[in-house]
Amino acid sequence: MTDGAAAQASERELVLIEFDRLNRDQKYDFAKTISGLSVSRRSKADELENAVREGLRNAKVDYAKLVRFVAEQAFLGRQHVWPSTVPSTVNDLWKDPAEVRRKLTADGHDVLGMDEPIAAPRDLSLASVSHDGTVFEITAAGRRTTRRRNHDEEARLQSQVADGMTAVVYETIQIRAWVRLRWNVLSGTADLHIGQLGRDSDYGEVLTQFLDLLPWLPFGHFVPLALSSVVHKLHVQAETEQNGGVKGETRLQGVNYDTGGVRSTHRSRASDQSVVADHADVVNALALLRKHGVAARGNCWWRPNGEGGIPAAAVLRLELHTDIAAEYDRVNLKRPVSADELEFLLARLRALAI
Repeated sequence: MTDGAAAQASERELVLIEFDRLNRDQKYDFAKTISGLSVSRRSKADELENAVREGLRNAKVDYAKLVRFVAEQAFLGRQHVWPSTVPSTVNDLWKDPAEVRRKLTADGHDVLGMDEPIAAPRDLSLASVSHDGTVFEITAAGRRTTRRRNHDEEARLQSQVADGMTAVVYETIQIRAWVRLRWNVLSGTADLHIGQLGRDSDYGEVLTQFLDLLPWLPFGHFVPLALSSVVHKLHVQAETEQNGGVKGETRLQGVNYDTGGVRSTHRSRASDQSVVADHADVVNALALLRKHGVAARGNCWWRPNGEGGIPAAAVLRLELHTDIAAEYDRVNLKRPVSADELEFLLARLRALAI
């Protein structure tokens, strides 16, 4: 779906695109268990997709159930998370669901208890607001226009470009966007999640749009988790492991200097001499990187099965790749996760931030 088609994409089309991105087992669960369609356990992914589409056409599939299912699966997909803590002076005011309902209603915001199967409206819209006495949860959904590489088209065009040149093709697409805030009023912790968006997307803009829907939410009082402390401790673990100590709970990716594909190796004349000893600006830049860069960003893989000495990591079925961007107060999850994996990661971040 390119340019003009993207602009005309219906909400149903976007929901079906998101459904197509799910794994085969998820598609089977919806088709068979939730919708009761006559599909085989051995059905292929595309067969399940076609069965659901046909079910929508003949009303055997409930569209609202499809929207809810896609939304629930998306919450465990690739995403960015802003973990924070809520001061007790603020948190205590939002513990009682009845009091929260009274407060919101009195202020003209009768939203507690809403639960709408929001698909992908053009503007970010509230989908649900709930409070069970433990978790105060708010979700919203919308759509975003973004770009992605079209590798099939690149391959087709490659034979037509001059020698030494590479065909690069981007297409404009629309995707379903979602935001979810989970505020645990018993622990005074909150995590704001935004689903992975496309290339060049502005997550800050989406966050602002979400907060604009909630003028009553005391988000300005939430205190971002000290992610720089988390990254620093992970680097200390890595250094300990490198020096023959215990294995760290993550594998860290080092800093990569991209110079357009050109690689240069330099050696100093003496083992204790810097290769950039005569370039004060480079020396200072490297010193700043060690002091601030390492403590600001962490591209790492969390080791599974308790390999890093953390028993709770047994919930990780495979390595979990995250990019901890402390300067933006957020963590990017690079792969879909289970609910247990997400809970484990957030717990480790909070433990390391202390």
